[in-house]
Amino acid sequence: MAPYGIAVRYPNELVLEEYHAETAIRMAGEFVNWAKGIVES
Repeated sequence: MAPYGIAVRYPNELVLEEYHAETAIRMAGEFVNWAKGIVES
């Protein structure tokens, strides 16, 4: 699980680095492309 995914349960232990944000953005883009492929087919 990504570190930012534990914020709800453990709010005091959240430490984010720039690469966490970059990874989350990249993964979101991959998901959008995957979903578009399903919708368009």
